[in-house]
Amino acid sequence: MTRQKKDVVWVDMLLQCTDAQSSFHIQWLTVITVGTIYMALIVPYRNSFDVLERLSPFPIAARALELTCEVLFGWDIWVNWNLKDGLESLELYEKKQREAYHKERLWIDVIAAIPIDHFLSDFYQSPLLCLNRCLKLVNFPHYMREINRKVFEPTNYADYTFTLFVDFVGLVTMAFMIGEMANLYVSFISNEVEFRKNHIAVDLYLERWHITGKLRSRSHAFLSSLWSSHRGVSYQAIFDEIPQVIRTQTIMHIANLPLRVFINKVFRPFATAHPHDRDVEAITRAIAQNLKYEGYPRDECVLVEGSVSKEMYFVVKGYLLSTNGGQSDDAPELHYKKGDFFGEHGLLGYSVGVSTVKTVSACDLLSLSSEDLLEVILSRPLFQTALSIAIEGYRQLSKRARFIRPTSKQDDAKQAEDDWGEVLFRLLNARKKKWLVEALSFTAGDPDELFDEPWTASCLKPGQEVGLITISSPPTCVKVFENLLRLVATRGLLDTKNLHQSATQFQETLPIMTADLSRHHSASTSITEKSDNTKISSSNKLPYLH
Repeated sequence: MTRQKKDVVWVDMLLQCTDAQSSFHIQWLTVITVGTIYMALIVPYRNSFDVLERLSPFPIAARALELTCEVLFGWDIWVNWNLKDGLESLELYEKKQREAYHKERLWIDVIAAIPIDHFLSDFYQSPLLCLNRCLKLVNFPHYMREINRKVFEPTNYADYTFTLFVDFVGLVTMAFMIGEMANLYVSFISNEVEFRKNHIAVDLYLERWHITGKLRSRSHAFLSSLWSSHRGVSYQAIFDEIPQVIRTQTIMHIANLPLRVFINKVFRPFATAHPHDRDVEAITRAIAQNLKYEGYPRDECVLVEGSVSKEMYFVVKGYLLSTNGGQSDDAPELHYKKGDFFGEHGLLGYSVGVSTVKTVSACDLLSLSSEDLLEVILSRPLFQTALSIAIEGYRQLSKRARFIRPTSKQDDAKQAEDDWGEVLFRLLNARKKKWLVEALSFTAGDPDELFDEPWTASCLKPGQEVGLITISSPPTCVKVFENLLRLVATRGLLDTKNLHQSATQFQETLPIMTADLSRHHSASTSITEKSDNTKISSSNKLPYLH
């Protein structure tokens, strides 16, 4: 009964007035102090490292404590608003506590207690909206003065030990911060000095060879853009120095949007969401390992019409404009911004570019070479099989297109789509029969059977079929393979006229054509397992390249 009575009194103190410097007031200030320190740590952590939105024990506990502190901050306004002067406070304060609170600390508590993130949760969600909680730190010195007003120095060895420990940790932390700031300053100065040295070297080179005019202006524009955008820092040099795991995660974060769009557009149709989503994740990580940073100032050409396509680009920052010298005035111009990619058409087939892509503003791009893309595709058995079907279909149709006489535009598009669907679907059905035989042999446990495609043993199970297995008609086959085919050859393969033009450029000597894609699945599987954690060295030549 006594304990229940004390609990009721404690609740009454929260709901009603309390005396300044009373035992309950000191306990309440201690709780608010702990909550202020916690919010000062958790809010910057969520903004800098982890938003803590996962359904695991630590994030749930951290967010629950954060919500509790938010409630306490609002309740603290009520407690201080109703604070009254008692007998103990008359000896310590020269003015009334309520008036002092209204004039000095009320506005800080109100701003810190406003749940801005909750009010705007339907429109915008970001940990940055919680930064107003940290404003409570302004009142932290007041809390410490109120709590320690009756204690002037440590009274026992435990207090002395704790004080010395806190002082030591504070000195070490301050020394570490000073050292890190000094390293950052030295690094910044070294980058500036290195950039200035390179700038002088470029100027001397231009003077020595008497280079003037537009080329000199472009050189100065590039150097000015490099300094104004990145203070002379070479991002690719930094990426080459940091560990591969960190570099891959960083690039996946930077190029998350355009890389995800590219993967979903080209490779996702061949794999189901589960359980073959690991193939999509693996090829995404493998592509991120091979991306290279490139920076361009404004009015620079990234791709030039008539040049051979060797790289595709993911736009991280900036705006670009794509133009075609042969297009009419009414034809719309293509614009690229953050989250877009370009240059993928004909990348694997070394096709001639059909447009010029020029920067409108300073741009940060991530490039992927055709050799790296081919190596990445061949490292995954599923996408290696899809590429082999696409190449074989392209080879057959290119040979057939030499004997096809172009007709009208509408007939061309319809006839070409039917031809592509017929050829690809026939090749796919032949592969399906082979996979079925291998799966049955694997189920029977035949040790003498050699499996070129071990993944086919599970891709035919009900509920686990890959996207290739679920294709049931030629039109569906064209839709699934269309974007992958555009990586092999450009100029609009889905009409007979352009296919006829592309057939004249068909070369059996290209690396992608000479690769025997149907006989190296076992070799590529071992390469795949290694590429999930480590980057495949470009010096290690694969057996399919002749």
